[in-house]
Amino acid sequence: MYNDVAEAIENQDYQSAQELLQQIGKEDSDNPWFQFYIARLDEARANLAQAHQQYRQLLLSSPNPKIVALARQGINRISELEDRELQIAKAQRQEILAKLNSEPGNTEPGILILEPIPNELKQKAALAFAKIMNLDPYSARLQLPSRVWRLYRTGNIGEMRYYQELLTKAEIPCFSASLPEIKRFQVYEIKYLDSVSPQVTAVYKPKKGESETITFDWSMVTQRVEGRLPIFEECIDIDAKRQLQRKTKTLDYIQVCDLHLKANWGAERVPHSCIIRLWDQNYEFQKGVNFSSAQHTGEPKTTSDNWKQLNQYLNQQLPQVPVWSDFNHFAETALDFQEMLKLIEPHITLLRPEETPWDAAFELYSRLVFIHE
Repeated sequence: MYNDVAEAIENQDYQSAQELLQQIGKEDSDNPWFQFYIARLDEARANLAQAHQQYRQLLLSSPNPKIVALARQGINRISELEDRELQIAKAQRQEILAKLNSEPGNTEPGILILEPIPNELKQKAALAFAKIMNLDPYSARLQLPSRVWRLYRTGNIGEMRYYQELLTKAEIPCFSASLPEIKRFQVYEIKYLDSVSPQVTAVYKPKKGESETITFDWSMVTQRVEGRLPIFEECIDIDAKRQLQRKTKTLDYIQVCDLHLKANWGAERVPHSCIIRLWDQNYEFQKGVNFSSAQHTGEPKTTSDNWKQLNQYLNQQLPQVPVWSDFNHFAETALDFQEMLKLIEPHITLLRPEETPWDAAFELYSRLVFIHE
């Protein structure tokens, strides 16, 4: 009957081949020839991954040298077919990207963000991701995030949207954003909150001119974004050979909290969506609203104490507002894209001895959260 199966497959009569194998399987399912023709039928039907796995199993388990040779030939055929398909897909993709990149509006710089995937779905997603990004499955799995966003690729926004479309069809969560989209929100660096009821009046100082105020309702706040930015210090250390070494160490962290305001055209001073930025080293706690709930003990409060009380007050006022606090994990991938970060202006007026990409990374993270909402 195996000759009949082979003839049916050769004639592309796959239904007959399957029916014959079903009959054989009732009595002879442990026979290596039965397992070989199951793999051969899967190969003929273009179930290549399944056929490849079955051929490899035969290489490991079959004592029959002829079956081993045929299984090896099957693996080679599948590899050659996959290589041809890959080259064809690559050529088609290059043609599509060349056309996209020539169209107006697609040449702006952009980024592609991968969103977290549950571990139980990663194996299937990794196979699809590997095919789209031309990676091996193991490397593809390592690239897919489990907990936080991953800044995966930069380039023309047309190209990023193309990959987003492919990944979305493969059920791999992701999104893209162009540089103009990222930059469109205005940021107000708040010096202090002058009042908090019935509306919030926040005092900020623009780059030029005197202090100004912005007024908004708590109901306009849709998200909070928190992060810690390292403050670096250069120091001299002595190594094991008692030689002087110049090192950069983390001295402290800046605590930053962004409030995202959705546009409310009825508000006098907030005619557009914007970001209200609070950070501990910039906030003038001695001015405006006193957020301390305890009586003053006479001991001077630290900036850390004041910042903690301000955050407790925000928690009370915004109990239902989602808080994004995964910036530092996101930064681990974002810091690899220095050229993109150079295009992001960080609205954190901090005098640093030298620039650091951490400030731009937080700026990017907060703005992406706003876009993704």
